[in-house]
Amino acid sequence: MVDFKHIIRKGITRARLFLTAAAAILIFNQFVWYPLHAGAAEESAQGVQSAAAAENLRLKDRLYEIEAMINKKHGEIEQVKESIDSGKNARRIKDDEYQSARKRLDESEKKGRGLYDEKARLSKSLKLNTDNLLRKKSLLNDRIRAAYKNSFRKKMGYVIKSESFVDFYVNLNYLTRIIKFDTEFISDIIKKVALVKKQREELDIKLKELDLAKNNAAECEKSLKRASDRMGSDISGLYERELALKQELAVLYLEKERVEKQIVEDAPAAKEETKVPLTAAAPETTETQLAGTDAQKPPEAAVNISSLAFAWPLKSSKSVLSFYGTQKDPKYNVSYFNSGIDITGAYGEEVVASADGKVKYKGEMKSVGKLLIIDHGGNITTLYSHLGVIEVGMGQKIGRGETIGRLTEKSESGAEKPLLHFEIRINGGAKDPMDYL
Repeated sequence: MVDFKHIIRKGITRARLFLTAAAAILIFNQFVWYPLHAGAAEESAQGVQSAAAAENLRLKDRLYEIEAMINKKHGEIEQVKESIDSGKNARRIKDDEYQSARKRLDESEKKGRGLYDEKARLSKSLKLNTDNLLRKKSLLNDRIRAAYKNSFRKKMGYVIKSESFVDFYVNLNYLTRIIKFDTEFISDIIKKVALVKKQREELDIKLKELDLAKNNAAECEKSLKRASDRMGSDISGLYERELALKQELAVLYLEKERVEKQIVEDAPAAKEETKVPLTAAAPETTETQLAGTDAQKPPEAAVNISSLAFAWPLKSSKSVLSFYGTQKDPKYNVSYFNSGIDITGAYGEEVVASADGKVKYKGEMKSVGKLLIIDHGGNITTLYSHLGVIEVGMGQKIGRGETIGRLTEKSESGAEKPLLHFEIRINGGAKDPMDYL
């Protein structure tokens, strides 16, 4: 350590004193201050790098979690589809049974109409037989009264008192024929009555069978109709469940796309941040040390976004399918936030750089296809996804309007036409591209 009092006592001049102090400061900075500062800067850089790595790990864990949930939703959707197919087959069988029951009921009704026609015929026959029976019964009563008035003994007296044999034969034959006619008449009446009773009994049995068959067919028809309606309701519920799962799946895909973009955006930034403290901790020049001032690397010049003339990112097509902000998916009826714009184009159409810059990222992701990010300086980047071909390399400098790729035939978004998803980001935050194009 320098003894300044001793130097003063020896008559050292102020100039020499100043040079001696400067030398002491130089020695202190070279062997004490800068090693300590470099160690602190290195620790700070390691801290930044560790934080970035931890955030990157968290995002990847979240991405794996989302992918697992997506796979689970796909499995649930497949199960619901299988249940729908099974329900449709079961309902088809019930509908066939219903049609068979309906056919049996129609046949029963047709048979019933035949039986009612037969009933009408039997009723007519019954009335006719009843009338004949009543008429013959009346005749029989007349004969009984006549027989009562003319008893059999009296009739036999007529036969015995015949004056000749011929008269006897005639009278006997007449009496025999009367007895035979009466006997046959009575027998015929009995048969008619029995026939009418039998026909009525058969008709009643057929009508009862018909009513039973119709009731059974009607009940079976109602039961099958209820079962078919219940199955239809279950199938409708399964369709609603499938739609809900697809909506949840769409949300997961959007979340996955957001996390993947964040991983892409944060990964290069984390590497650049670790270089800044080390640059600041570099040793200073001797002249600076002698002057006693700190030298730092000048920061990157800020770029005014208004000075960047952003070009339309497609060569020809101008049709915007979806704008920036909250949108509604027409297929799944779910709301989502679009962090850029989606422009429809033609298969193979040229995609051009919106402004001068340098390729910051080039890659491919499952949810967005081939992806390209161009850095325009001043923390301003543009993102191009759903590309079919990328025609530039990593780190390549790109001029405004220069072709960087071409549209794919079918985008991963499920759109019917080829499309380009385009974003403008400032300090990592998405902005409405229409405000700058």
